[in-house]
Amino acid sequence: YIPDDRELKALASSYGTCDNLSNGTRTQLARSTMFGLEVVETEIERDERSLIKEWVAPSLQCFALKRTEVLDGRLRVNIEAVSVELREPDPVMFQPPVGHELVSPLMQEQRYKARFPGHELFGQAVYKLEQQYQSGLAASKQRQSK
Repeated sequence: YIPDDRELKALASSYGTCDNLSNGTRTQLARSTMFGLEVVETEIERDERSLIKEWVAPSLQCFALKRTEVLDGRLRVNIEAVSVELREPDPVMFQPPVGHELVSPLMQEQRYKARFPGHELFGQAVYKLEQQYQSGLAASKQRQSK
């Protein structure tokens, strides 16, 4: 199954938020807990052949702690977290590998369009991603100055 543009735009616009819980792209089935965190079990029916269920944690910006994908009644994908550790991540994880440079979503979109004329990587979602990126950079700089 290949997601259509509508689905990709919905995913891109809600990435890192819980917007997709209320924008009509999924059905909320139940609430429970995983690893001591509240999760919302959601269902996305792509078409009559494909169904996705996700258990997302609102306290983690609706990150999916579990995801199953069923195609033609057969389980195709089953991804599940085995543990959750709530702490500040090691800053080394956010350093670009040697030889790579850190670029903003807007700059990446511009480079992508230059390399693949007529195509977009993030589309209109790039502005929201850029805002989140700049906000994250500002917060990071503020933490480093303390």
